[in-house]
Amino acid sequence: MRYFFVFILALIFLGILNASEENAKIDPQKEGTGKATEPGDSLKNPFIDKLSSSLQGKKIYDENCASCHGKKGLGNGQAGEELAPKPDNLTSKEIHKLSDGALFLGISDGAHGVMIPWKFMISEDQRWHLVDYIRELWENQNKGDKK
Repeated sequence: MRYFFVFILALIFLGILNASEENAKIDPQKEGTGKATEPGDSLKNPFIDKLSSSLQGKKIYDENCASCHGKKGLGNGQAGEELAPKPDNLTSKEIHKLSDGALFLGISDGAHGVMIPWKFMISEDQRWHLVDYIRELWENQNKGDKK
């Protein structure tokens, strides 16, 4: 029932996000640098103890995110099967390349016009814990690939 409620909320927010997409464009340029940066670069993760933070993030992830992104973050959760675009594979290189702040904004504001903005449902600290857990998912998936 909870997932159904979250899915309905996602559909509602999808309509809102699509309507306001053009108004929500962010200027990705830092003043005076002449270099484009990604949104969220100025946001810093407040948690230093990454192990403790990611353990808390796992609980939040299992409760709120695994239904769409899958238990291991591969984007293959049952609730995400019918979504277009599909939920992100959180263990991909593209996700890993994002700054912590960019991940935080994606969780907070939603992504791709499909994922709901979680800033209305979970606290700021919980969203940062999710960022740390997403980093751990990537590490676990790519242990043998480091060079």
